[in-house]
Amino acid sequence: MIDCFKVNKYQSIDEHILYISMNIYRILEKPHHIDEVFEKYSKENKIELSINLERLLYLALTFLFSLDIIDTSENMIRRKK
Repeated sequence: MIDCFKVNKYQSIDEHILYISMNIYRILEKPHHIDEVFEKYSKENKIELSINLERLLYLALTFLFSLDIIDTSENMIRRKK
């Protein structure tokens, strides 16, 4: 099991939840549907969208929701103001 919050030299930055959360938050300058967020993240980071990547993206979204800085409305994910 990957420790997604611990940074070490053996773990890729692409597997780090805090890094992924930062990128997702940046993507959410405008409201997006969850599929758009995942595709945009994948394209910007030149990573193929896979089940493992989706799992990490869902964890990052859950982290952002738990910090109460994003929310959903009308099937769109957006930053809270």
